[in-house]
Amino acid sequence: GTFPILKSGHVAFVVERFREVTAEKKMNEQLIRSANLASIGTMITGIAHEINNPLSGISGCASNMLNIGDNYGLNAKGQERIKDILDCDNRAEVILKDLLDLARKREPQSIITHLTPILEKSLKSIHIEGFQQIRVQLLVQSDLRSIVKCDPSRITQVFINLLSNATYALLDRLEK
Repeated sequence: GTFPILKSGHVAFVVERFREVTAEKKMNEQLIRSANLASIGTMITGIAHEINNPLSGISGCASNMLNIGDNYGLNAKGQERIKDILDCDNRAEVILKDLLDLARKREPQSIITHLTPILEKSLKSIHIEGFQQIRVQLLVQSDLRSIVKCDPSRITQVFINLLSNATYALLDRLEK
């Protein structure tokens, strides 16, 4: 702001006050971003619960059909199709669980863990059309190099991102 200093009824001096607002602006932007992320987390939670209800109905019905397939006249091919429905249901439930894990606010943890099961779980979480065309070979050393101190859910997300990016790159290359 600008403040005039009067002397004998005339402006003798002008005092100008400057204030650094860069940090304040950054803090406001972070608050807005945090509020948006919280809204997205709430939205994801609601959507996941809404999708979970029909998935439960699908899996329950498919399980009943598989368990008493003779009552429905299911042959071996029909039973295989029901198993495919249950596999798809399980994959959808895993995706929803992963979304809920991401949406929940929790402090990062750091524990000593094996990377191999995390990498295997990450591979199962890739649901990109065409991923089945890609031959994946996981070679694991039997020494301690596969044991690290990390946050398992966050490193899982890193692996999923890396594997998804690699999948898109490979599929793009196959199309050309």
